[in-house]
Amino acid sequence: MPSVTLPSLVTSLPPATRALTLLLIASSALMMVLRISSDDGEGQGPSAFPGLVLLPGAVIWYPWTLVTSSWVETNLVEVSGGWGGLGWWGD
Repeated sequence: MPSVTLPSLVTSLPPATRALTLLLIASSALMMVLRISSDDGEGQGPSAFPGLVLLPGAVIWYPWTLVTSSWVETNLVEVSGGWGGLGWWGD
């Protein structure tokens, strides 16, 4: 049974899947950095960033969130699920 290493796994993915996974990780990391840097002890949630996530009523003012919200995950469980989904269905 051949061993699977991270470099061989990454190189076996199609280029579009690699690009989308990188986009998912980068945008989610940006969201997490923004949440940590703006945390004033109140525990800022995703609704504090209407320019990145989809919020009802704010789409009129931030129409690009229809696209960006699909690439911004707001917690680590979503990030791992999204990353796993891209790797699983991206082949």
